[in-house]
Amino acid sequence: MRDGFKRRYSSTVLSVRCGYISGRNELVRAHLWLGDTEAAWNEMRAGKVTAETQLSVAEAREDAYPGDSIQVYRNVMYATAESISNGRYDEPVRLLRKIQNVLQKTGQTAQFQVELYQLRLAFKRKRNFMLEIDQIEREMAQARSEA
Repeated sequence: MRDGFKRRYSSTVLSVRCGYISGRNELVRAHLWLGDTEAAWNEMRAGKVTAETQLSVAEAREDAYPGDSIQVYRNVMYATAESISNGRYDEPVRLLRKIQNVLQKTGQTAQFQVELYQLRLAFKRKRNFMLEIDQIEREMAQARSEA
């Protein structure tokens, strides 16, 4: 069914004819469901979508376009960390680890140190977030010493 639907409707027809799709989030998700990550990316970039939808697109494109995925992870991480006041930074840390994994896959491990430095500059007043970054750096140092 999914392939037949994909063959019959191009992304243009999908965005114009499907009245049951209400909003850009649903349209982007429909493109992802169809496996058309390029159309999902273009639609996401054309307007505002939720952070959850942005992350879904980034995850779908991570292998083919790691730089795009890192940028999305970074943007969502910064927005999420900015909105937290003296709380738990689980989601920003999860996204930071995703950035770390993508950079490791692409052989850019040194770039992750730059990411951490930039985070320290941007969020130096967020003590709990700095503690989380300290923990990540300790884990990295331990992994280097074991290797």
